[in-house]
Amino acid sequence: MSDYDSYKQNFIQKMQLPQDVFEGATMISLVGRHEVTVENYKALLDYSDTQIRLQGKRDVICILGDHLEIYYFTNADMKIVGNIDTISYV
Repeated sequence: MSDYDSYKQNFIQKMQLPQDVFEGATMISLVGRHEVTVENYKALLDYSDTQIRLQGKRDVICILGDHLEIYYFTNADMKIVGNIDTISYV
């Protein structure tokens, strides 16, 4: 770990900041089995009514289900609705 990484870790801990937000990690919020919001994604890789693949900061996020639809999207977040079966990191 570099000196900068060590300093950053200490700063996050001392300021009691959420590490995932500070580092810009991808955040996934699930409401039941019919709605998911993804924040801080980088790109939409694949989109069909059974699969949506997004590029996160470190991983690819794969959402599988039926009747999937992108309800809205911005540069910062995306809401997906439908019958969600699986959310996985590839």
